[in-house]
Amino acid sequence: MNIALPLPYSQMTAILKPFNENEDFLLKSACPKGSTGDEGLYLHTPFITMKLPMEESFHMKPETDKSLTAVHQMKLFGIPFLTIHYQIDRGKPSC
Repeated sequence: MNIALPLPYSQMTAILKPFNENEDFLLKSACPKGSTGDEGLYLHTPFITMKLPMEESFHMKPETDKSLTAVHQMKLFGIPFLTIHYQIDRGKPSC
């Protein structure tokens, strides 16, 4: 999965790899040692593209058949600096 965040005169791109863990779904920018791929967080400018010393992950799991939770975590130099908890509930259609 490729996610782009526009920044002034640049762009941050997260390339996340999907994984399954039992009934849970994970997206990770850091993969186990020995795996190959372009996963990671990158900063793109008009002059250079560089891999950032950051990691990002989303851990999504069903709570009930009508509810989904997700935990979004980010690390800088291996130190956690952001954790966001999401809950999505199925509602009635708006139309």
